[in-house]
Amino acid sequence: MQSATASAKDIAAYRSQAHSLRTVRRPGDAPASSGKYAAVLAPVLRNRRLTAVLVLVAVLHTGSAAIGLQAWRCPFNGVTSLPCPAC
Repeated sequence: MQSATASAKDIAAYRSQAHSLRTVRRPGDAPASSGKYAAVLAPVLRNRRLTAVLVLVAVLHTGSAAIGLQAWRCPFNGVTSLPCPAC
């Protein structure tokens, strides 16, 4: 029975070591989150080109809405012909 306990401990140690080897950490990275929610925006922000495109689209959309151009039609209004609270 003791050999089975020792092998279970060895397996747990191996899994822990294998997991730590798969995790790639870069200098300056924040510590890994122990919460139940995964980071959604952080991987996007690591890609500078994608971040620049998203910022450009947001600025164009906000600018066109500010000057009165309709850049995006309201789906609620399009389906029901009623103004939604945000329109």
